[in-house]
This record gives sequence, C-alpha cells and structure tokens, in this order.
Amino acid sequence: MRIRLLYLFSLPQIFLSVLVLALLSATPLYASHNLAGDITYEYLGNNTIEITVATYTDPSAALVDRCLIDIEIWNAAGTVKITDLSNIPRTNGPFGTDPQFAITCPNQNMGEYIIGSVKRNEYKVNYTFPGPGWYLIRYTDLARLDNIVNMSNSGSQAFFIETSVLINGLLGEENSPQFLNHPIDDACTGRLWTHNPGGWDPDGDSLNYRFVDCRQYDPPSIPSPITCAGYIIPSQFGSNGPITIDPTTGLITWNVPQNAGIYNIAYVIEEFRNGILIGFSFRDMAIYVYPCNNNPPVIEAITDTCIYAGDTLVIDFEAWDPDFSPPNPPPGDSIYFYLNNNGSNNNGPFSVATNPAQIVITEPMGLSIPPNFPIKHNDTIRGRITWETDCSHIRPAFYQIDFYAHDNISYYGSQLLSANHIIKIRVIPRPVTGLVAVAANREITLNWDPHPCDSILRYEIYRRIGGGGYVQDTVCCDGDPSMQGYTLIGTTAGRNNTTFVDDNNGQNFDYGQDICYLVRAVMLNGATSCTSNEACVQIEKDFPVLVKDSIHTTGSNGRISVAWSVPKVDPIFPAPYSYSLYRANDISGIPAWSLIQSGIPFTDSSFSDVGMNTASQGYRYRVDVLDANDDLIGEGNMGSSIYLSIVPGDKQLQLSWREFVPWTNRIYYIYRADNFTAPLMLIDSVMGSGGSVHRYLDTGLENFEDYCYVVVSEGEYGLPEVQDSVRNASQKMCETPQDLDPPCIGTVVFDTMRNCRTHTIIFDWSNPDSTCGADIDFWTIYRADNESSPYVQIAVVDSGVNFYSVPGLSTLADCYGITATDTNGNESAMVIYCFENCPEVILSNVFTPNNDGVNDYFAPIKDRNIQIFEVMI
Repeated sequence: MRIRLLYLFSLPQIFLSVLVLALLSATPLYASHNLAGDITYEYLGNNTIEITVATYTDPSAALVDRCLIDIEIWNAAGTVKITDLSNIPRTNGPFGTDPQFAITCPNQNMGEYIIGSVKRNEYKVNYTFPGPGWYLIRYTDLARLDNIVNMSNSGSQAFFIETSVLINGLLGEENSPQFLNHPIDDACTGRLWTHNPGGWDPDGDSLNYRFVDCRQYDPPSIPSPITCAGYIIPSQFGSNGPITIDPTTGLITWNVPQNAGIYNIAYVIEEFRNGILIGFSFRDMAIYVYPCNNNPPVIEAITDTCIYAGDTLVIDFEAWDPDFSPPNPPPGDSIYFYLNNNGSNNNGPFSVATNPAQIVITEPMGLSIPPNFPIKHNDTIRGRITWETDCSHIRPAFYQIDFYAHDNISYYGSQLLSANHIIKIRVIPRPVTGLVAVAANREITLNWDPHPCDSILRYEIYRRIGGGGYVQDTVCCDGDPSMQGYTLIGTTAGRNNTTFVDDNNGQNFDYGQDICYLVRAVMLNGATSCTSNEACVQIEKDFPVLVKDSIHTTGSNGRISVAWSVPKVDPIFPAPYSYSLYRANDISGIPAWSLIQSGIPFTDSSFSDVGMNTASQGYRYRVDVLDANDDLIGEGNMGSSIYLSIVPGDKQLQLSWREFVPWTNRIYYIYRADNFTAPLMLIDSVMGSGGSVHRYLDTGLENFEDYCYVVVSEGEYGLPEVQDSVRNASQKMCETPQDLDPPCIGTVVFDTMRNCRTHTIIFDWSNPDSTCGADIDFWTIYRADNESSPYVQIAVVDSGVNFYSVPGLSTLADCYGITATDTNGNESAMVIYCFENCPEVILSNVFTPNNDGVNDYFAPIKDRNIQIFEVMI
C-alpha cells in the first residue's frame, strides 16, 4: 500500500518545508523499515471478525513509523477487491511519544520495542463480511528493511502478508491460528539455531507448516502478489547449512548459519478440520545472524511419546547454557527458561478440562507449583512433568509441549540466543483385550472384552486367511492391519457390542485354513486404538472332507468312485447322522448341484455313481452331513474328477488334463496302452505344479496307431486327521498320432529375365530342411490373371523335381504360385510372384499406297501386348 506521509512520522519544525514538498510531490517517499509480520483474527459471530495485523519494524534508520494502516479484503481467488479498510489505528505500546526515537502519533499508541530497535506494532479492526464464502485479508507496506542479504535490494521491495477467512455457518466457529512467539530472532554464525512460532489453534484444528518464498505486492505497479526479487532461501546463500521446518510442530532448525547478515524467511500455516483445508496464514520473518562467540542454551527431554489413556506419563527435562562457567569473565552466562513462551494455556496437556498435566521445577529448589515463568538460573534447571491421563484425553491429534530458553542478553553483548524443544504426546485408546475366536459349523464367532473407555463409536474386525504373526510396528500403533495382509470384514456399533460372527459372506471356509483376526476400537472423535491380541483358528473337520472323485470305468454308462473322510460331529447335534451326496456336471464354473443320494449311513464313507457319461465330461461332488432331524450340520467341500484331453501330432500326442480339487496333488502318473485292448503300463510321471491345468507330451510314436491313456493323481491335505494319500484317476482317453502340420516349402526363385521372344516363364526352388519338409510328396503350380483373381492349378510336379517352365504364353502379365504337399496331404502356404508384360512393336520405315496389294498400308510388322491409339506421319 502507499500510506500518506502525514500519518507516517512527525518531524521537528525545521523539516516542515520538506514535508510540504513531499505532500505536493507526485512521487511517494519510500521508507525502509519492515522486517516481519502476520495477520490473525477472532470470530465474533454474525459473519463478523476482529482482525489483528502485527508488524515488526525497525524505525531507527529513517525514523519511519506507521500510526495508521490500511488493509484490503479480496475474494478467495484474489481477483476481485471487495473493500479497503482505512486508517486502522495502532493499539499497543505507550501513548503519544516513542520511547526511543523522535517519532510521535498524536493521541495514539506507539507500539512496543521487543529487542533493540525492533518494534512490534499491533492494529485491530472489526469487519463484517457480506455473506458466506472464502476471503483474503491483505496488508502491504512500501518497503522492507535495507540490506536483507537473501534478496535483491530489499529496501526497494514492498512488504506483504495475508491470511484467508472462511465464513461458513455449517462449519461452526472458525478462528485463525494464533502465534505465541515473535517472528524475529537472533542467531550466531557456526551455532545451531532453532525457532518455534508457538502456533496454536483456538478451535483445536490441525496446523501444517511449510516454507514459501517471500512475496511483495505494491499496486498498481505490482497488482498481484509475486515473489520477492532475487529471493533465495537462507541455506542457498553463501556457505550456510540447511534450514528446515517441521510440518506438524512448526519448529524451524538451521544447521548452521555461516554467513552474518539479516535474512528473511516466509512460511504458510495451513489449518485443517477433519482432514479438510479451511484456511491459511502467510507469515513473514526476519533472522539476525551475528559473528559472535556465544552459544545457545541446551534443552534435553524426550521428543515424541505415546501413552495409553489411564496410564501416568512422567517426563524429566533439563536446561542449561554451555557458557555457565567460561574461563572469563566470571560468573558466566545465565539462562531464562519458559514453558510455551510464559504461558501454560493452550499448551496441550496443561489446558485439558480434567486431570491437566503438572510441571514441577526440582532445581532450583523452592519454586511454586506450578512455577512462575520465566525461571532464571545460573546453573542447570531441572524439572518433571506428570500427567495422569484418562479417556477424555484421547484424540487423533497429538498434544504439544513447547520449551523455550534464552541466555542473558547482557553477557555477550546484544545477541540473545535461544533454544526450543518440542515434545509431542499422543494419548491413544488401550488395545482391545480378550479376543477369542471359536470355529463351529463353518462359522467363526469372535468375542472380546468391552473397551474401558465409554466413548466407543465402533469396533473394526480384521481378518487374514493363511496364517497370523501380526506385528504392531510402532509403540504409537501407527501401522494399519491392511499393511500386513489383513482385510476389514465388518464392524460392530457401540462399546458393549463385543460379538461378531464371520460366515465368510455365505461362502464356506476351506478346510484346514489358518484364519486369524484382529479387533481395534474407534472413538467418537475418530481416534483408533492399537489392535487387539491376534486370535487364530483352523477350521475343524466338522464336515465331510472329500478325498476321492475318481473315474472307475470310461464310457457313456461309466462309473465314478466317490469317497470322503468321516467328520467329527459335535454332540450338540442330535444323532443319528447321515450324509447327502450332491453332483454337478462339468468340473469348473458355478456348480448346479443335484441331490443324487440322501440318507447315506454315517458309518459309510464311499459311494459308487453309475450310469455316467465319463467319456465326454468330468463331474464334481459334495457331501453334506445332517442330524437326526435332517438339519444341516456341515456342508462338505467340493472336488472334481480329472478330465483328460489329447491333441494328435506327427508321431506324438499332447496330453492335457484339468481338475479342481481342495487337496494338493504332488504327482501325476501317466499310464499308456498301445492299442484299445492292451493293458495300461506306467510310462512316466509329472510333478504337481499347484495349478489346475497340466500337460505331458508323448513322443516317438507311430503315426496311425491307436494309443490309450489314463492319468492318476496322488496328493494329500497335509493334515493328520485326513488320510495321507489321495489317489484319483482320469477317464481312459484314446487317440491316433498323425501328421497334421503342413511342410515348409523352402526357397523359390522366379526367373524375371524371361524370354519375351518365346513367351516362356521359368522358376525353380530348393528343397527345405528335413525338420519341416522331409515328407514332401509333390509340388503344385497355380496361375491367376492378377493378384485379386482366383488361382487355378496348372501343373503338379513330383517331389524329386525342383524346376518348372511355362512356355507359349500370349501374355506374361500373370501371377503364379507354388505349394508343397506332404505324404499326409497337408498342403503348405502358397508362394506367389506376379510378372509384368513385355510389350514389343516393329514398324516399317516405308509403305507404297498404290493399291497393288503389296505394302499398301502403314501398319506394324510385329506387335505384342500393345494397343495403338494414334499415329502421326
């Protein structure tokens, strides 16, 4: 903004003529003094807020001050200015006269000097927005302080800060983040420097911090905010070390500054509610780096911890200054120690409604509880924080404790060095306890203890099939069960709803699987507990386990042998028990079950299914066990027979077979008979792959001879209560090897140097290698008028000949093809070549048109494949 000089400073009478000239001049006077600042606000209701603009200035150079300021209200996009708020008075500091410099603001406050010649100025104004929506509050001033080293010509660049405002009745009360620490700090070259903005949110919203570039804004010459000219972050200047900002706490660490000077940094504080961005503040800061011998204080304590609600947290801390006892001069430096910049309100565990944390200083002794800050001491300061947590302290966000210490400003001169230490504390719900899983009737019932906290929204149930071994990856339980193979399968509502029945969505669990569960609690505020103990079960054999689905005879009236293991039936079900046997056609897809036998005695464990077309397809079976009332106790697993297919080849047969079974087949035995009536003999075996499709190539066979095969599988469940060996046979399948592959044709050479005089086309070819053309019987020659015309056979050449000519043609503009046919009648692909014509014309050089019948007309003596349209003589 451009501010009228009448409000900027008051000069002695001797300078009044200069002032008048300045007021009359069309060129505004610039003054270099702005260092840092921020904009905050408090919501007052009815779309009205109280805006506070805080600026940090150094008026020593040009005796420049701002008694009044103007600010701007914009729409969220920064494209439409809604209004200017002008002549906002300063509200802090002494009244009327500046205590350091010859500056006055009649009947107004003068601001407060916080260190040296740096002054904090606070301006307040109320504003009512026209309605709900996003808005921007902007403040700009003519110039920054001169000689800021990490930008170009800082004294000529405008100073700029802004913050956003969200007016939304559904959102509830919304206040901007507040800052407990000034954005001005000192540092020494070669010394670690830290700074804590002391940011907190009155509404409990989450804050996120990130560095941004310094910005300037000076309408109309700079109509929108832009990056300061020549700006670089401090770590990019000279030999300085890296500077970082913690995104969750805002702690800024510079390790270490090496080059003296005044530096600028800027950062944005983003405000989130329930994970949604609802606002931001742009803060501008200055750092004075001096070449000095001083050392900053040291604070030692833990940095991060988690605690279960109901446990007592104890944190010990120490703070001291490395310069307590230097060689000279005695008595050494002293230390000033603060809790969150001299205040415990809004400082995490010290401001909770019930059982707030307590801090006790043990050295020096004799201080009040709680102590009055700051604590000044010439030796180490020691203390302890104690917090008896309860369920009301649980929340998704962490609690933050900020320690701050600085040394004696008068000991080493004008440089005040400080240290910051932040402790993050998460209070989390205790893990769910007492989880027990019981499997019965193909369902798994979970029970656990009610959580000790009342405000439980729900319990989340996670499942993993195939074994347990869950490891809680951090003490704060940050890990999610889904990262270790667990899947959320359901929830129960409320604290006392501690039973869950898993029926696998109506799909029966497979027998023998290890199934493991975890439960965690979710609070009303969204906080989640650590997971419970892991509870695992293996499905008990309370249903018939299929062990055989084997083809006994092959044919349209074949027989299949089915067998199962006798289940362990809980005596809670009334006896006697019986089985029902179900069958489904084909071996894959969604089964269409048909009941083929009921009332099978419980002591039986096999069945022979006759009259089946075992030659054309395979079958699946399932056995259920029922109680005395014919009520289902357990539904058995299903398995299919092996279905064998064979594809003939040249002196070989390709076998492939499929099956879908609940056990693991480790090996397949291949049996072969050399004709329809010969006995089956074991010829080979194939190891199981774990898949459902398997292959075997039988080579060295005689073409046109009959061969028959049966594949027998051998596998197991790998469980002690089921028989070790499960053997099943495919149907008997017969096939005849024969050559169905066409031969390759070799290389064909067409003679393009044809004899146009004799109209003869010649081409020859070479015999292919023996791997693909040893059984060629003859060659076939084809002709077509052109590429798109049908080819007509014109000759057949024996296999021993590799040459052919086509004589006496009236035209050569034809296409020719050649194929090879083997002794089994397999014809190869055709090799094609299309020839061009060879035109010819002979004309006499004289003729005698005397009508004597000799040479009366001018005409070609010889012409071939041409058409004469015009002759000029």
